[in-house]
Amino acid sequence: MDHVKELLGVGAETRQVRVQALAAVHGLPGIGKTTLANRLSHDPEVHATFADGVLWGAIGPLPNLLARVAGWGNVLGSQEMLGAGMLRQALEALRQLLRGKRMLVVLDDVWEVEHATPIIDACGADCALLVTTRAPGVVDGLEVPAHAVSKVAPLSPDQALELLELLAPTVVQAHPEACARLVAELECLPLAVHVAGGLLRAEERMGWGVEELLDELGTSTALLWAKAPRDAVDHDTPALPTVAALVERSVERLPPELKIAFMGLGAFSAQPAVFSLDELRVVLSELRVVEMMDDPRPVLRGLVSRGLVEPQGAGSFQIHPLLSMYARSLLGG
Repeated sequence: MDHVKELLGVGAETRQVRVQALAAVHGLPGIGKTTLANRLSHDPEVHATFADGVLWGAIGPLPNLLARVAGWGNVLGSQEMLGAGMLRQALEALRQLLRGKRMLVVLDDVWEVEHATPIIDACGADCALLVTTRAPGVVDGLEVPAHAVSKVAPLSPDQALELLELLAPTVVQAHPEACARLVAELECLPLAVHVAGGLLRAEERMGWGVEELLDELGTSTALLWAKAPRDAVDHDTPALPTVAALVERSVERLPPELKIAFMGLGAFSAQPAVFSLDELRVVLSELRVVEMMDDPRPVLRGLVSRGLVEPQGAGSFQIHPLLSMYARSLLGG
């Protein structure tokens, strides 16, 4: 929180020459990017710095940018953009409305560079922008300076266990070792821990023992088909999707060859699911993806740029257990 606020110029003295502040937050699906941005939007220091307010835009994979910009115009007291027939006209009207205003503009869950660029261009030098994305390729495409990029890391094991205890206190108190093992298997991803806590609490409420569920949650697909927590989705979403549906959003728009390669990553189910270039080559061979077998590097570049795989250095890569679980479910089908 403090680091991102510093990047956005929160609390800084008024500058003689304005330079638009642009910061980006990225990380795995379910790591807490939207939660972080939401907390920042309601932070008193943020409100003091950006006296004209905060504009929030949930972007997503298929955004209606014209409707989003027109909605902002309505909030800012202008009806002009509601009748705009083209995005270019609406953006020009937004540029005029934001001139001289000190606002924070949050573009949450950006999937493509072209979804964010026109809005960034329309915001004046007095505004600051925060972009959240699951795709490192978006950060690169927006040319966000390296110092202005924050990667959200998983919780520490102690923090993950604390979160689980908040959600299922008596389960953690009765089975501390099994719960510590579970959060380790889930690699401390907040979304996975949150959903696991809800499932354990529901099982306990039924009056049944939770030992079997504790043993299964780290490796079974039960997490995938559970409902996602409310703060993991856009507030406009009428019904809560499953965790699998959230993960699916990252996979469904992949080119066919990348989707096949992603499915193959379900083969790496060890904790942690780390693999090498040669091991990926073997998987692609088993899947008969002939054109990728000789050189899997383009596949890895594509999956890394979309935030589905993370480089670990020394030629190794890692896929999170929740993503590996989903990949196995596709492979089985």
